Amino acid sequence: MERIYTHQFSYKSIKVIFIIFAILFALPTLFFYKDTVDFINRASVTTAHVVKMEEFNVTQENGNITTLMVPLFQYETDTKVVVYFYDANNGKMRFDLNDEVNVFYDPFNPKIKKLDTYKDLWALSTVFGLFCVILFLIGMFLILVDPKLQHREKEIDEMDDFLD
Repeated sequence: MERIYTHQFSYKSIKVIFIIFAILFALPTLFFYKDTVDFINRASVTTAHVVKMEEFNVTQENGNITTLMVPLFQYETDTKVVVYFYDANNGKMRFDLNDEVNVFYDPFNPKIKKLDTYKDLWALSTVFGLFCVILFLIGMFLILVDPKLQHREKEIDEMDDFLD
């Protein structure tokens, strides 16, 4: 009696899908990493100061209103252009009035800037990189475990033949 394993096709497909998705997540990881490195290499660095803490009310999905204190940063470029910007993206990072932080800015367009924080510089490449590594490890685990499963299936077939 021959046993038909319907899971073989789907199991092989799953291995390939994990590896393909790992590669797909590797592409934006490399793009964001290269973009950040290129930006840092061409950017000028200066110190930004928190000159004001602005109060913003945010309405949440459940209707509650939350007050956020968002820092207003000021920095001066090499050409003496003074740039002001709010940094609502770093809501979890606590800045107080008169705090200082390094800022990378494009010397040709000083409004293009990134704070010298992990979140501003490396968060996107880290998130996509973690997904890439996790998917790749799962795919490799499935590839390495597959020969053991095939050996087990062969043993089951031999036992079935023996019992028949």
